[in-house]
Amino acid sequence: MKLDTHEQIEIPIRNIRGVDLNESQKKKMTIIIEDGSEFLFMDFLRYDKARQNLEEAILWQSCQAERS
Repeated sequence: MKLDTHEQIEIPIRNIRGVDLNESQKKKMTIIIEDGSEFLFMDFLRYDKARQNLEEAILWQSCQAERS
């Protein structure tokens, strides 16, 4: 059974605990948040740019957390 849903969600960067970017050829990434929930994002038009922006945001957030 295939379940397709298209929802808009917002995940605060500070809540991200892990990101699986191993499926770049399929343009998929899985984001794991602090409560253990996983969100699969797929079919990016510009996967490389989305990946770069996500990595930069996570790095920026971790630098902000260290300063606090």
